[in-house]
Amino acid sequence: MKDLKYIVEDNEVIELFGRQSFSTKEAAILELVKNSYDAKAPTLYIYVQYNDKNKSITISDDGEGMDASDIETKWIRVGVSDKGYDFIDNDGKQRIYSGQKGVGRFALARLGGNIELLSKKRTAERVIWKTNWIYNYYDVDNTEDFKGTTILITDLRDKWTSRDFLFLVDYLKRTCRSENFTITMKYNQDDEIKITNVFSNAKVGLNYTQKVVLNYISESKSLDVSIISDEFNDNVNELTNTNISTYEKKIELSDLEDITFDKEKEPETVLKELGELGDFNCEFYFSLDTTSEDDVSRFNYKYKSIAERYNTGIILYRNSFSISSYDGKKDWLELNKRVRRSPAAASHKSGAWRVRSNQISGLVNIDKKKNIQLKDLANRQGLEENDYYDLFTQIITLGIEEFEWFRQDIVRKMAIINDDQSETVQKSFVDEVLENPKVLLNITTENLKTTIAKIRSEKKEKKRIENRRKEELDSLYYDIRMLNSLSTIGLKSSSIAHELGNDKNFLYEFYGNVTNTLKEKGFWDDLKNSREFSKNIPKLLDKNEKISKKLIRFLETNLELIELDIFDKKKINFHDILLEIKERWKTDYKFIDIDIIEEGAPSNLYFYEDILNVIFDNLILNSIQQNNKLASLSIEIIYEIYLDKIKVTYKDNGKGLATKYKDNTFRILQPHESTRRKNGGHGLGMWIVKNTISYTKGNILAIDNPPGFTFTFELGRFE
Repeated sequence: MKDLKYIVEDNEVIELFGRQSFSTKEAAILELVKNSYDAKAPTLYIYVQYNDKNKSITISDDGEGMDASDIETKWIRVGVSDKGYDFIDNDGKQRIYSGQKGVGRFALARLGGNIELLSKKRTAERVIWKTNWIYNYYDVDNTEDFKGTTILITDLRDKWTSRDFLFLVDYLKRTCRSENFTITMKYNQDDEIKITNVFSNAKVGLNYTQKVVLNYISESKSLDVSIISDEFNDNVNELTNTNISTYEKKIELSDLEDITFDKEKEPETVLKELGELGDFNCEFYFSLDTTSEDDVSRFNYKYKSIAERYNTGIILYRNSFSISSYDGKKDWLELNKRVRRSPAAASHKSGAWRVRSNQISGLVNIDKKKNIQLKDLANRQGLEENDYYDLFTQIITLGIEEFEWFRQDIVRKMAIINDDQSETVQKSFVDEVLENPKVLLNITTENLKTTIAKIRSEKKEKKRIENRRKEELDSLYYDIRMLNSLSTIGLKSSSIAHELGNDKNFLYEFYGNVTNTLKEKGFWDDLKNSREFSKNIPKLLDKNEKISKKLIRFLETNLELIELDIFDKKKINFHDILLEIKERWKTDYKFIDIDIIEEGAPSNLYFYEDILNVIFDNLILNSIQQNNKLASLSIEIIYEIYLDKIKVTYKDNGKGLATKYKDNTFRILQPHESTRRKNGGHGLGMWIVKNTISYTKGNILAIDNPPGFTFTFELGRFE
């Protein structure tokens, strides 16, 4: 067979390739900046002229330059690159090559229709290359006083207003972060602007209030989380009994339950990918956009606003340059999607707060060699969203979750402290006037200011109460949305249960009817002695009978749990209700053993049966799902009834909580906290338990781990 190679003969194809590869003019400029950086240039000058006399862009560097051989063998050959990993620049400092695919030069086609390039190596003749994307040619001359490369772009594809130019300045500040490469820019006759990376001089109180640093170590498969906070006044430390300034956490990702999987994978595969992903680090800067005076007072915020807060989004850098489509304008970590799933405010008593994309900025650093599995797209305008990319974003999200928990814990404690403080009730001035209008006759010039101050104070207090009420309503709406979703699932299940309930007799009788018929016809013994499972009808029928019995028990249990009378408060025997719950679970899960221990007084009391079903069904289900690989599981429910409360300790002998919860066990009470999302875990079971206990005016006293799992709580008596 004859070996064939593609041949591109029309320069218009090259022009088209360049114009379609770069989505914006700014991205095209960045590619040319990278070329200068890779050419060892210490400095780069960009001059944009756009006026009646001149419409052009000049890009000039003092790099290595090119000679005639470079033009013929590299510059005009598509996809050719001799770039390795790193090199030493002219100042003796290490640089990592930013390019490798040999397509960046065609960014010129995105910018203009006519190009003139002048380039010279130190010991070679100067090269002059020109193209209009139909014809291209080059020449040489003997100019001596020139080194580096200058590109003149005319017949511009885009308008370049002063606003466009400033946008480009801002873009390059976000996308370039090399300390040993200086970029200077100029527009028409305006002053020159030097480009410095937006994060180069980050200052707390000026640009942010909290800093989050993440370091992923591929060899140990661990994520180090470090938080430095200056968001709250110092007295919050004492009020909340919390270290509000610093937080440190190491997350061991080899505990695979800490990772959320979108696809089914073998544990060995995930461990291998975690090791191959490579080290990377992140630095995030958090701050609120605006803060009301009420919130400043309520939560003891140190800053009402900050002068130059970062609002750049999260930028992904590969060494010295960002990856174009991850330059902070795209919510590539899907933070807003997480907010939509869990929209609770940070002060919500039970909901999980999620940071908004406009509240956090910062950088994620990856390396060309260390993170080779995070692959550039062919046009260098993004990353391939492969399995490694999914793992990469999941790890970053785990770190962000630690920050969210740290901050919400402080805000929530401050909300409770302020809401619980008794306020001095003063008679409203308006009420005084309504009760005794003659009060107005006593207002003099001297006390007019005092009267106005009273009115303003009442107006402010009214606004504060309205805000608090709105916050409470938002919290209720959040809870209602969650519960509506679960209720809908329950209603669907009960509807199906009612329909199948009508067929219950058929399910009961099916096995007997079929086997009796086969025996009467004389087929039973022959079928029973068949060695092939697929033809062993008796064995198939036996299995069907077992499944039918399980289905019937499921139907009966569901129908029992939605009977209206279980929602009424009535006199019940606490112990008997627990025994019924035990029997329901023991029927379907033979490997569990539930021991109910009564301490103290007899267990007759007025209570709601549905509340006990919700609490203990969720606790038992949680134990089973966390320990489904154990051969046997022991559960103890120890309770004691007092005059005004019921104290309960729930224990199992399982493996206990996942690693990420061991330092903060109460975190499992937050919604969407789950380590089983790929297997149907919704992270709402323990949240429902917490809300149900709160509804009785009870409290969760302790969550202990390990060994096993111990959950101690109190229920109110409803007397």
